[in-house]
Amino acid sequence: MVTPACSGPRRLRGISLVEVLIASALAAVLLGALARISIDGLTIQRDTSDTNEMLFQARFAVGHVVARAEATPPRTFNPPPANTTGDWFGAVRYCLNTSTSLLIETTQADTACVGTRVIADNISAFSVQLAAAGPLDRPVALVTLTATDSRGRQSFTLTGTARFGGSSL
Repeated sequence: MVTPACSGPRRLRGISLVEVLIASALAAVLLGALARISIDGLTIQRDTSDTNEMLFQARFAVGHVVARAEATPPRTFNPPPANTTGDWFGAVRYCLNTSTSLLIETTQADTACVGTRVIADNISAFSVQLAAAGPLDRPVALVTLTATDSRGRQSFTLTGTARFGGSSL
């Protein structure tokens, strides 16, 4: 007697509708979790990139002002107006436009700080002060700059020092 390898209703049996629904639900949950992880990863990448760009600009701006101070001959310096370098660097003036958060390199005639040479953006504070120096030392500039991201969640304060007329500190 020969019997078939599969006999009866089992031979025609496939996947039931309940199994398909369970598999679809599990796939949807897994895809949702993967999508959320991907979105979080992209958000972190964007925030990190924005922070790095902000820090780069702030470092560049401090270095730029410090280099200008080192190239400026020493003399008697009057305290500059708030958020500017005043007349410390001769014809060049650095100022913070507080309405646009831009650090601008401009001329002495531009007292409204509306020049077009932007050194850095997202700057929330800027100051230049004379640091304490010995009686025989050349004056030292202390440049302080605070950069804040556009969402106001993170900020960095950078400081640079330079001796007017060059030489080491």
